Amino acid sequence: MSRTAVWSEQSKRLKANAGWKRRLIHLFPVPALAVYTLFIVYPIVAAFSYSLFDWKGLQKGRSSGSAIS
Repeated sequence: MSRTAVWSEQSKRLKANAGWKRRLIHLFPVPALAVYTLFIVYPIVAAFSYSLFDWKGLQKGRSSGSAIS
């Protein structure tokens, strides 16, 4: 077996092993996005949905939302 054939096989194996590492790097932002969604996005969406109702203390009143009917 020639050197180029051996190097070719080794480079194929290294590229195959590096593939999962490249995909793994995309998982690192997931916890940060989850925290961001929990503390920033959810409260904004909840505030918008709460604003569409006429609240009476702890009971949700009738809809006072958009005038689209």
